[in-house]
Amino acid sequence: MPAQRDRETVVTRGPSDSESAPVQPTANSTVQAAVTRTVLWVAATLVASAVGLREYGRVQDAERADARGSALLAHVLAAQLQQTLREADARPHEDAFWNTAAQRLLCHPSVLAVWILDAWPAPLGQAVGYAGLDAGLAHWPISASEQRAVEAPAWDQRPAFTARLVDVALPPPTEAAHAARPTPAAALRVLVNWPRAPEAWYRRLWMTIAPLMAMGAIGSAIGLWRLQGQVLDPIDRLREFARAERPDGVDLAAGHAAELGDIARALAALRTDRNAWRNRAEQSARAVATQVAQRTHAIYQELRRAQREVWTDPLTGLNNRRVLTDRLQAIFEAQRDAGQDLSIVMIDIDHFKNLNDTMGHLCGDELIKFTADLIRGSLRADDIAIRYGGDEFTLLLPGVGASEAAAVARRLTTLFGQRAMLFSGVSPRPSLSAGVASLRRNAPASAEELLSLADKALYEAKQAGRNQVALCGAGGAGK
Repeated sequence: MPAQRDRETVVTRGPSDSESAPVQPTANSTVQAAVTRTVLWVAATLVASAVGLREYGRVQDAERADARGSALLAHVLAAQLQQTLREADARPHEDAFWNTAAQRLLCHPSVLAVWILDAWPAPLGQAVGYAGLDAGLAHWPISASEQRAVEAPAWDQRPAFTARLVDVALPPPTEAAHAARPTPAAALRVLVNWPRAPEAWYRRLWMTIAPLMAMGAIGSAIGLWRLQGQVLDPIDRLREFARAERPDGVDLAAGHAAELGDIARALAALRTDRNAWRNRAEQSARAVATQVAQRTHAIYQELRRAQREVWTDPLTGLNNRRVLTDRLQAIFEAQRDAGQDLSIVMIDIDHFKNLNDTMGHLCGDELIKFTADLIRGSLRADDIAIRYGGDEFTLLLPGVGASEAAAVARRLTTLFGQRAMLFSGVSPRPSLSAGVASLRRNAPASAEELLSLADKALYEAKQAGRNQVALCGAGGAGK
């Protein structure tokens, strides 16, 4: 019976102990199975937690996007009001003038109400497009630094919802303008209901994630309990056996995994030369520790060097132009050697200077940040987005052909054009132009040449009338 003897329970016993019955191994009694189940339960907990954190981040990103959109819309309306005040023929202190000016600003479906306030504050003129609003909203203190939440009641089969109250301080007129046409307007108050209504993050978290987290927590508890009973307790017995000078009477396998018999026999065989093995282990540990320390030091130096070289654009959070200097040639060579394509898209905001001159640099910065967010949301994890300078952006798309890159650029121009509809007071409205060049289509000799071809294609898109995408043809000719 050699097969049965190999799986026999190993028990070191004294002279008075009786014979122990053999323990047959099963799939549920092995150390490997116990560890596998524990790891699976813990992995389930980690997955549930990761999904919860991702959902929380998504809701927070939506809140910030809604806040930026509401602020941008309010500033656009404020710019329109200032243009109306400058072009008014009558003195703007009559109630009819202010109400008419407010009514003109009630032009966007997201705008529920508009108040033109003096410094008290008291409404000079107002236009309300949603019934049931609190009349006291016009007398709230002016707060241009933060947005406030307003509960709008149910009306006309529409459920109650939460809107954003945004105040925009109007700049004081110059002395000459004030003498010619004095105006008491101090701020513009806009009540905005963005199409994507804010949603309490904890509600979605509770409804979708809490059951998964509860299941993961219960599974982790069960896994840890089984790990304690089938792995940690037997290991403690093995440690007790290994440390004992006279291990007679120490039961190693009663009620535990069948692998303990093999481990116990190995320990008994090694006991005679334990000191020699210990010396070898200490020498190996010292050698490994030295190698790890050297490698860790080298990695730390490399990380510090990379940290000094990598820079981020402070306004948009995208990479800045330094990335092109440091990484473009390496990316170009890697894609070329691997036989993969590489596309570069050069993007420029049309009529950006006109927007700055008309609505101010603050509005221009908001448009640049919106463009960066739009680009970031349209790219893959392996793509690289760069603010090339001013209102220009560069996209590096490894493994993407020219036609696919052009499709990405057209989608960006379309989405940007939808947002540009808000700039009704600016003519011509801002838009996006883009030029595309690729490694396979244009066969450039260097990364700089590929970048230059994309820039030439952008120039051709500008010359062709803007608000379009130009694809550099084979051999460098644009079309």
